[in-house]
Amino acid sequence: MSYVYCFCFGSNRRKLVFGGCTGYGGYNVDCGSCDGYCAAAVVFTILLGAGFLKDFNNAFRLGLWKGRGGESVNELKRAIEAVCLVRKILVAAGAFLLFFELTQILVTMDLSASIGYMLSTGFRAPACASAVILMLLPMESTLKMKLWNLQEDRKLQVESENQESTDAQKE
Repeated sequence: MSYVYCFCFGSNRRKLVFGGCTGYGGYNVDCGSCDGYCAAAVVFTILLGAGFLKDFNNAFRLGLWKGRGGESVNELKRAIEAVCLVRKILVAAGAFLLFFELTQILVTMDLSASIGYMLSTGFRAPACASAVILMLLPMESTLKMKLWNLQEDRKLQVESENQESTDAQKE
């Protein structure tokens, strides 16, 4: 039986087939599940193409560690947008990898004994993507709270400056 794998890694019962298009002569490497690597490659590629890779790195710096307090509104907004983009990419990548594994099941339908294994590996990609999304949610809410606090501080600062200027005009 010959399989054709294009544009992506293909998994066939714990065998990873590398290459643009392979048939019988493909290179098989035994590995558990490379769905995480495929999802990470998709996230990295899209973030790099969209120009949000640095902002996603800044999201970790701003969201997880107590910063120096000098972050700007624009920097926080871009970090929040990068985290939202990664969440959307992970949902799409998990669905794509599940679809890819389900097509592998349809290709090898004559091997009914391996359907359970293939279904379990197919559902691993959306499960891992959901786990990463769950880890990103607190970071996103922390960034949103920092943005809200920064905007409120600036609003209070502008109001106090306006109050001081009106007091100075009255004197």
